[in-house]
Amino acid sequence: MATKAAAPTVQESVRTVRAENWGSLWKRYHLWIGGAITAMLVTVCYGFALKLPFFYDDLPIMTWLSRHSWTDIWTLSSENSYYRPLAFTVYKIGQLLPFGTRQVALHGASILSHWLNTVLIILVVKTCDKSAGRAVLAGILYAVYPFLFLSIPWVTALSHPLVTLLTLLATYAALRAVRDKTTRWWVVSLSATVLAALAHESGVVCGAIVAGVVIIQYGTQLNRQHVVGIVAALALGVCAVLLRRVIPGVGAMGFAGLQDWPQNTAFFLHGLLYPVAPIIGWLVNEMGWHDLTLVVLSTVLTLLLLAWLARRCHDRRWIVRNLWWWGCAALPALLSLRYGELFTSPRLYALAAAGVAMLWAGIIT
Repeated sequence: MATKAAAPTVQESVRTVRAENWGSLWKRYHLWIGGAITAMLVTVCYGFALKLPFFYDDLPIMTWLSRHSWTDIWTLSSENSYYRPLAFTVYKIGQLLPFGTRQVALHGASILSHWLNTVLIILVVKTCDKSAGRAVLAGILYAVYPFLFLSIPWVTALSHPLVTLLTLLATYAALRAVRDKTTRWWVVSLSATVLAALAHESGVVCGAIVAGVVIIQYGTQLNRQHVVGIVAALALGVCAVLLRRVIPGVGAMGFAGLQDWPQNTAFFLHGLLYPVAPIIGWLVNEMGWHDLTLVVLSTVLTLLLLAWLARRCHDRRWIVRNLWWWGCAALPALLSLRYGELFTSPRLYALAAAGVAMLWAGIIT
């Protein structure tokens, strides 16, 4: 004879109600919660930068700006043959403030850009994967990404969080344009794509990132309007490269050859191994193991883990999408594309770090 199930106790009923209430609050306010958590982390990690003076790299730029007009910023190359008019416009605005205040304002702009990047990462992941937990985790992983330690506290490096901000905005807007079937989001996306190329040389890959993410995410759901938007994003990247050839004094973005590709590849693979990198560093420093060997071994193990996850996951798009982001952002440095004689640097990892943080959020969850 079947027995009746025991009625839930008062404590169990209260726990159930609390869990349902928390789930409802989390679903409704996860962006605010994630934004608050990342704001706290960014403040703890980089709040000290507000007290920093200008560094030796900052002073030549400020001197150049003091001798040139707003028009010169957009029609001439800037200090040391760089053409980053959007970033230099922000610097010029900062110069309008009294000395002593401008350092705080410009350092604050870099910190604010970094926090906005974490919020946009949350929005991109939530739009693509429909997982609030994974989205917030991705924002947290980006907030404390170690390779950004030279980008955020340095005024000269503002162009790096800025180009990441614009690429994330362009990607999110394009995803919304396809999902919501609206044209205005394409206007936002293409505008951000243009500005990304004017913030830093690495911004020329923004269109490729946007196009790849949209195609991977929506595939056969794309209509003619979406295809036009994707082609326009790619074309804007090409136009950005051509524009640099006609601006007077702009340093050429030429390829230096592939003689440095092993070192550059190891650098970007190390960044891809984000959570494993501290273990690699410990084994190298304390145990005397060979760093490049560990990077290669860890990369192989990570790829095997991704292959295993791909077999288990019903939706594998998050793996391809984030590897595409990382690959596009890393490609210029992997091919030794000159940015004023600079191939690789922790500063240049700001854009690639977004893809890495989103990838590991998917692996962990």
